[in-house]
Amino acid sequence: YAVIWAVFFGISALIKVDDHVRVDLVISRFSPKRQNILHFYHTLLGLAFICVVAWGGYLLVQKAYQTGITSESHLKFKMYLPYLVMPLGGLLLVFRMVERLVMLTGKLKGQAVWKDPAVYGLILLSVALAYMLTTSIDITVALLVMLVVMLFLGMPIAFGMGVASLACLLFFNMIKMDGIAPKMFWSINKFVLIAIPYFIVGGNLMMKGGLARPLLELGNALLKRIDGGLAIAVMFAAVIFSAISGVSAALAATLGLIAIPWMMEKGYPKRFCMGLIGAGGTLDILIPPSSILILYGAVSGESVSDLYIAGFLPGFILGAAISVEVWLICKYKRYGQPAPGDTFSWKEVGQKTKSSFWALLMPFLIMGGIYSGIFTVTEAAVVSVFYAAIVCFAVYRNIGFKEIVAILNDSVVLTSMIYFIIMAATLFGFLVTMEQLSDRLLAMMSAIDIKPWMFLAIINIAVFIMGMFLTPGSIILIVLPIVYPILDKLGINGVHFGILMTINMELAFLTPPVGMHLFVMSAVCKEPITEVIKGVLPFLVLLLAGLFVITYIPWVTLVFVKH
Repeated sequence: YAVIWAVFFGISALIKVDDHVRVDLVISRFSPKRQNILHFYHTLLGLAFICVVAWGGYLLVQKAYQTGITSESHLKFKMYLPYLVMPLGGLLLVFRMVERLVMLTGKLKGQAVWKDPAVYGLILLSVALAYMLTTSIDITVALLVMLVVMLFLGMPIAFGMGVASLACLLFFNMIKMDGIAPKMFWSINKFVLIAIPYFIVGGNLMMKGGLARPLLELGNALLKRIDGGLAIAVMFAAVIFSAISGVSAALAATLGLIAIPWMMEKGYPKRFCMGLIGAGGTLDILIPPSSILILYGAVSGESVSDLYIAGFLPGFILGAAISVEVWLICKYKRYGQPAPGDTFSWKEVGQKTKSSFWALLMPFLIMGGIYSGIFTVTEAAVVSVFYAAIVCFAVYRNIGFKEIVAILNDSVVLTSMIYFIIMAATLFGFLVTMEQLSDRLLAMMSAIDIKPWMFLAIINIAVFIMGMFLTPGSIILIVLPIVYPILDKLGINGVHFGILMTINMELAFLTPPVGMHLFVMSAVCKEPITEVIKGVLPFLVLLLAGLFVITYIPWVTLVFVKH
């Protein structure tokens, strides 16, 4: 319950600094004035959504207090107390939304807003969407139209999903006001989801604690006599750090800051460096501990431990494939040729292994504990925080109070972003279930005789396209409620499908217009996005080929999973 309270404070911070995930393909092309007009429109709709949630939370608390309902645990906790987070947290968010409206009003003051055609365009759009709901249009079509419109106008993804879903649910009388808050509350009150913030904190501690450089130096000591040895060492560090951290963008940024200056000193082109680190950082969401696999398990009901086991081999295969590609490119273009003084030394390897020992131990501790059954994924996440704290404070001693505050702040904000999208997507999933969209989709597929291999190809293409505009978590929460119920009837293993989706969503970090790693590399290297894209392209092609192979060879994902 404490995590849920923390989430609402984190969402409040997100609103204050406007750090939500959104599709900015359209809105970024507008003038600052029209961007502020759109932000005002988004905030008004978001305020309406939050008000409904807060009122629903009040009704939930009132009902729980009157009925005396208690928790299912042995403590028999009065549930109206934890439920208070919905109305009180909702009021906090209402305050933040009103504060944002006042701020935007100040920015638009004196700019002749009512003379701008954009204002009347938004009014007409609102009328058209409202009219659409009054017609005999299919509810699913109405939902998808509203969702697409909200997202492409740049509305934060969580608010876009929430507004579109809530409008359809309430207008078509599919849910009562007091049924909204409990669905959102229980969507994030799941034991397995508690692992996400702990893995994020643990990963941030290890990265801010400076554990990336020792790994990079160890890889370089092992491979310095090979063409492109330092570049392959970067991939080695990326794979190991992926098994420590659950924060993909932070991994790419950390490696970029440390490795790119070093690589450029050795004669590697900046474009190649950006592409390599951008691609290598994507492995973070596939190699455990992965927050995306935790989210997939929470939504689908698949075992997160099985997903972790299934993701391990594909992650290392893709990492090895990128390393081979790096070696071939460096061999052909003569990047990173060994210098005459670069001699292999077992003494140096021993020294670098000693300095990186604590970073190397963590993946074995966490994954070994999960795979052996010593602790669950959630318990492993807690262990990762304690381990990272001991290493950073007692061994390396390079994190102070300011760094701790920054780490906790970043972790709460990132966790809140994920949880808020989950809460909003719950309403979307409920509507999809009520409309039996999965059954309708299966009937349509049966009518046109779509085979399982065709289905996987269609899903891969659809997810790849969605990845150009949406974050991995958003894709899971939109796609999975629709397609997961179909998998068993098509004979497709749910764990295998989860790994396929995750590999596909790795590509979302590398594809414009919203590829996160493109922006991270652009910011780190002070280079335009187009240069980063050119560097990423060879590795993107390889990852697509890897996705194709793993899609149609399930053995790669399921060989170590107990069926």
